[in-house]
Amino acid sequence: MQLKGKVAIVTGAARGIGKGIAVKLATEGANLALVDLPAPGGTSLSYQLSDASLLRQTAREIEALGVKVVPVLADVTNVTGESINVAGGGDVH
Repeated sequence: MQLKGKVAIVTGAARGIGKGIAVKLATEGANLALVDLPAPGGTSLSYQLSDASLLRQTAREIEALGVKVVPVLADVTNVTGESINVAGGGDVH
């Protein structure tokens, strides 16, 4: 799969499966909008959500692969076109 010059939007990108998908897309040449949910305050969950520093760390690791990366903290149930515009449009669906 050759994705050079294409833009992909990856949700849950700070870690785990989302990060793995983002790395694979980057190795194929895709520029990325990395999206993850900011950790809400005062929530009692049985697992820890990602935070801005983890998303930035992932973005730096992927930028080292030679692609453009835009990290975005957002609730994807409420995303506007802003992140898509910043990344140059979405090509990979």
